[in-house]
Amino acid sequence: MFKRRLLIGTLLMSVLSMTACGGAETSGPHGAEEAKSMLTTGKYEKKKEHEETSAEQSVSGAEDMNIISYTEENDKKVVAMYYPEFQQQNIDEQLDEFKTSKLNIFNELIKSEDVSKDFAPQLNMTFDANLLAENIYALQFVIDTYISEDTVFKETEIVMINTGTDSLLTEESLFSKNLNSREHLYNTLLGTMKTDLSIAPYLNEEKLRSWVLDEANNFSNVRFTDNIMEFTFEQGEIAADAAGKPAIEIPLTELLAAMPDAITQLIDGEYIEPSEDMPEEAAAEEEQKPAVYEIRELDKNLKMAALTFDDGPDNILTPRVLSLLKAHDARATFFLLGTKVNLFPATVEQTIDAGHEVGNHTWSHKDLTTISFNEITEEIVRTNEIIAETANIQPVIYRAPFGANTDAVDQYVPMTEVNWDIDTEDWLTHDPVQINQMIKNNISDGDIVLMHDVHDMTVESLDEMLQYLTDEGYELVTVSEILYYKNEVRAE
Repeated sequence: MFKRRLLIGTLLMSVLSMTACGGAETSGPHGAEEAKSMLTTGKYEKKKEHEETSAEQSVSGAEDMNIISYTEENDKKVVAMYYPEFQQQNIDEQLDEFKTSKLNIFNELIKSEDVSKDFAPQLNMTFDANLLAENIYALQFVIDTYISEDTVFKETEIVMINTGTDSLLTEESLFSKNLNSREHLYNTLLGTMKTDLSIAPYLNEEKLRSWVLDEANNFSNVRFTDNIMEFTFEQGEIAADAAGKPAIEIPLTELLAAMPDAITQLIDGEYIEPSEDMPEEAAAEEEQKPAVYEIRELDKNLKMAALTFDDGPDNILTPRVLSLLKAHDARATFFLLGTKVNLFPATVEQTIDAGHEVGNHTWSHKDLTTISFNEITEEIVRTNEIIAETANIQPVIYRAPFGANTDAVDQYVPMTEVNWDIDTEDWLTHDPVQINQMIKNNISDGDIVLMHDVHDMTVESLDEMLQYLTDEGYELVTVSEILYYKNEVRAE
């Protein structure tokens, strides 16, 4: 069995800066005349990559790339378009269609616009090819359209391709659209900007969040340099005008969690190459890093409650709880003891597979206020490790045994602490009637409820409780979800 970590590299293609207008600052007849001496009318010119690019392009896979230039020049328009060719039928056909679509848009535009007879409209398309991983390219096209001396349209579009499968990742944008990915992108950008003294005093966090969460955002302000992503914003876009045009650089590795799985699995993971002694399906599987619970997209205006269960898992009672939750289409959070995870790993996997969240309840249920720093660390770390090993999930929340905690303890535990709003006292009464009455008397929107999935009577009370909460209009969610939607806190 042979394992190989995929390279993270960047291939910046030094495409000739042959613009139809002689440069971004040049327009009008002078630009058109300059273009006449540079362009060949109405034909393709293939230029081998080594003639156009720097020594950086010795990265694996780059030797198969050519640069195609499509040019037109006449009294009515000047066109210079550059795009890559990979000697792969499907990719090359689709990239040619991409070029043609942009050319058709330009032709339609100059028909509809009031074009001066003294100015030939110009279309210029260049690109950077960024090798994100073996066979995975982010092609960043920059399209400049000059309709007149005063009318300029600028567009940036990123196309992801996989030369290993001769395909475009047509469903993938540079950054994934799911909530967790966009939140990761926002937090990464925010953290970097807060450390930049030229941006931090002027930063508008709400504008930044809106920019990140905008589904129509095509991230045209992103540039690649080696393994760095550069973000450049317009004046006033995410900060006060005094900040000018904010620009930051972030290592690609810090942004992988915000990118689509189809890309990150190829960039960041390990893969097993096929060999004669192993099935092809197994060879394609990648080793997975522990994931974190993925918050669902919910209406924050819904009434919500989070049911939590401590001290498990139990190999008999926890599956019964899971069955009841499923019957009522409810999610919950289970705070696990490391010792029991070690005993009942299959139950933990069953809990995760059912869509519930798990948190850390320490290894052996010790009162954290009575033990040393080293013991606290061991209680938390051992539990996180056994959960990750068992279910490939990384808890981001914890609950101290007995709810016993202090600020001194908090500084040793780099996780979000979670207590409760309602204690059902199931551990005290062992009475389904009293447990349910505690809920009916006290429940309100945004509450976190404490229970234990190690008591028979708790399980006996659950069906009635779930039905009552559903009838009252509550969406039963996880702790991370209720923190996010009701308290605007991101557990981490």
